[in-house]
Parts: sequence; C-alpha cells; structure tokens
Amino acid sequence: MRSMRMRTAGLRLHTLWPWLVALALLIVLALWGRSAAGQTERGSEIIERALRLEPDLKRGAALYREHCASCHGKQAQGNPRAVVPSLAGQVTSYLIKQLADFAEGDRDAPEMHRIVALKQLSTPQALRDLATHLSQAPPNMSVETGDGANLELGESVVRFGLPPCCLQ
Repeated sequence: MRSMRMRTAGLRLHTLWPWLVALALLIVLALWGRSAAGQTERGSEIIERALRLEPDLKRGAALYREHCASCHGKQAQGNPRAVVPSLAGQVTSYLIKQLADFAEGDRDAPEMHRIVALKQLSTPQALRDLATHLSQAPPNMSVETGDGANLELGESVVRFGLPPCCLQ
C-alpha cells in the first residue's frame, strides 16, 4: 500500500514537474522585465534633464570626494571584496541613470538611497557633474577573479539567465 502511494506521488510530481519549471521561468522573466519597466516617469525626467545640462567638473570632483570616496575609493576604483563597484571610466549616461534610479527608489540599495537623498546630490545638475567627473577618471584595469567555487552557477547565469537548479 505504501509503495503504491509513493508511486502515485511520484507520478504526480513527474507530471507536475514541467509546470513547476514553467512557473519558475515565468516568475524569473516577470521580475527580470520589471527592472526595465520599473523606470518611473519622474526618474526618466531627471535623467533627461541631467543629460541636457552643462557639466561642472570641479563641482563633480568635490561632490565625489565629499560623498562617494569613502566607499568607492579615492580614485573611484571600487572595492570588490565589499561589493562596491568601480565608477571610474563609466559612461556618463549610465552613471546618471543609476544615480537617478537610486534617488527615485527604482534600484534597491539602502546605503545608496541615503547618499543620493542628500540635498547636495539630489539635483539633475549634481548628477550631471558627478557622472561627468567619474566618466573622465581612468577606468579600473585590474581584473578580479573568484576562487572558482561557483563556476557552474556563473556560467549558467551568463548563458541562460538562470541558475542550474532551474534548468534541470
């Protein structure tokens, strides 16, 4: 009797498995698509206004030293061990978008929300000045490598956008 119940449960799981995988894929795709659709109208306006402004490199450098260098480093090279990205040499429009997303809460990182909420950094002009300063800094040329413990996970995410457990 018990083996019959186990066999029945196994058949149910076997028939449900494709549906569970499909559901997981739909959830991943919905969350993935949300990031692109998540840009608020106000966030888009801030980005557009910032891109139209004339940058002040000296002000951008001062803003960086005062508000960003303590985490991202004096040369904006980041800190991979603390998962702090390098900002030096990034494209101006990319940096403006990321800062606007943090400011509007469209990107989740509480430590960044506190920084970009400061009055000195919350204007389109400040975003333009800071982003232009960073875009002109020499990019980080050092390569970071891991210990190889998660190669399968990394390869799967790069190739398929999903971790291996979702592909089996």
